[in-house]
Amino acid sequence: MRFLTTSLFLFVQITMFSQNSFYKLYSGNGFDKGEGIVQLEDSSYAITGSSSSWIENTQAFLLRIDKTGKYLSSNHYGGSESEEGKRILYNKDLGFFIAGFSNSFGNGDFDAYLTRIDLQGNQLWEKTFGNENWERINDATFTKDSSIIMVGESKSTDGAGSDILMMQTDRNGQLIWSKTFGGSGDDRANSIIRVQDSLFIVACDYFVADSNATKGYVFRMKTNGDILWSNIIGNQPGNYNILDLAAKDDRFYAVGTRFTNENNHDQYAGSFDFNGDLLFQYTITDNPLIYDNTINDQATYVTQGDKVAIANRTITSGTFQDDFDVTVGFYDSNFQYWMGQSTTIMNAQLDKTNDMINTLDGGFAAVGFNSSVVNNGGSNIFVLKVDGKGNYPNTQNVYSLNQLVEIQEQQLNSNFSISPNPFQNKVKIHLNENSKVQLKIYNLIGSQIEEIDVSNDEIIDLTHLNNGSYILKINNETLKLMKIN
Repeated sequence: MRFLTTSLFLFVQITMFSQNSFYKLYSGNGFDKGEGIVQLEDSSYAITGSSSSWIENTQAFLLRIDKTGKYLSSNHYGGSESEEGKRILYNKDLGFFIAGFSNSFGNGDFDAYLTRIDLQGNQLWEKTFGNENWERINDATFTKDSSIIMVGESKSTDGAGSDILMMQTDRNGQLIWSKTFGGSGDDRANSIIRVQDSLFIVACDYFVADSNATKGYVFRMKTNGDILWSNIIGNQPGNYNILDLAAKDDRFYAVGTRFTNENNHDQYAGSFDFNGDLLFQYTITDNPLIYDNTINDQATYVTQGDKVAIANRTITSGTFQDDFDVTVGFYDSNFQYWMGQSTTIMNAQLDKTNDMINTLDGGFAAVGFNSSVVNNGGSNIFVLKVDGKGNYPNTQNVYSLNQLVEIQEQQLNSNFSISPNPFQNKVKIHLNENSKVQLKIYNLIGSQIEEIDVSNDEIIDLTHLNNGSYILKINNETLKLMKIN
């Protein structure tokens, strides 16, 4: 999905880094979503998204994990309202940039949001860009000189359709240019990739009045935003959404969906040369004998040599669960056949992948969220890592919750706290009131296993609990508790 490394670079990196696969969940006490991921030179990862685990409203965050998925650090950014980080960019000399949208600052409603963070997680600055209505950023990339191009959508007046939004800032967040364009319906830019030093491909949804339908739309542009060519894409009737891009050698891939009705979407994939000429495209229509009403509602992907790693949101009646699930695996590079390597993230409620990247060992990593794996009152971030040998981690019945928020910081924001945490046998409950309260303890699949009346500074014995993570609830407030050896 991001700008691709060369085969030689990948070969050198494979010899330097050991293979590693994992699937892990991260959350605090709120609604947490993973939206973007990057890998650093030491094979660790930085992740952004939105989280309400720090304060009641969502904020953008930066989560750092090592190459095995172990928590390293985290921090949150934004104001008193809502922020969402959609993409994270990394430069070893500049640190991190998170692009997304905010309604805590700016001119009104949601505005485009960009913040710069140093390597220690300290925020250096944050800026918003927008008019009196709303702007949202969906993707971003570096230019050759480490300035930033962001793409998304803008609405200039209430009741009007949205327009495609593009803007460039320098590395200090100073706006260089901003452009919007669109038709009579809703238009938006979903993805941008850099394919040459000063040339970019952008994927959009574009309303075509003649057909009264939304179509896939891709264009090539210069660093200054000038468009060199554009194509309407999609090979069957209906509404198309182009959701993601990847580039390889002298071509780029576009992937998305054709909307047929509320209960059915069909997967689209196409390949084009850098002049916009079609190399191949297809739309997978449903085969009830095989898929039984399969919906491909979201797709993100990256290329890896002669194959393509792709993540689809799918639902299959009678086979999967009640809401969208995620299937991750490989097609051949021409999308002619499924290569038989895959895994599924399949829970009772929503599972969604939002970003995928190539990794230094020749594999790939995907980030997203699910809604019902852990009963922590919200949703959980997931990171799925497949190594360069195509080894997939176990994604079924995974309930272990890794921290998103520093445990000490969680407790400081609570009306009660637990110490020590993590613990081995006994814990002390500190309350911000003197009366007895009811403490409930849940396991990570949502089953209540304890109900205890406790007083302030009371010590309770939990030796009988197995090692692992638990959710404690007093009144309507929850806190994560970890038992260790």
